[in-house]
Amino acid sequence: MEITAATYEMPDGSQEVEITHKGQTTRFTASDLSDYIAALAQVRESLRPPVRTQDPQAGETVQAIADPRWWMSSEAFVGGALLQLRHPGLGWLAFALPLQSLQALHAEAGKALVVAENQAASQRQN
Repeated sequence: MEITAATYEMPDGSQEVEITHKGQTTRFTASDLSDYIAALAQVRESLRPPVRTQDPQAGETVQAIADPRWWMSSEAFVGGALLQLRHPGLGWLAFALPLQSLQALHAEAGKALVVAENQAASQRQN
């Protein structure tokens, strides 16, 4: 599927984008594009087949955001925490984690931390 985009600088310093898909061109402000993307995500959530539900596999190629900003707070509604991760194109993505999921995340983060610390120590020795 070919989609082209052209970005234009506006006199006030903001930018707008023209997106062309299947011969139709639509122009968006940054705010309008964010609203459109959010609406598309809601539509996609209801389509079949769903986005992949299986866990990613170790070594799988992904487009990762390096060192994203994150924020976490306790969340009484689910009895756990609210984790927010900032994606540079999608903004803040929020995830409500009940206690069991928060405990599992803590355990896996602990394992990853041990590996990362060992790798860092090994690199310092070389």
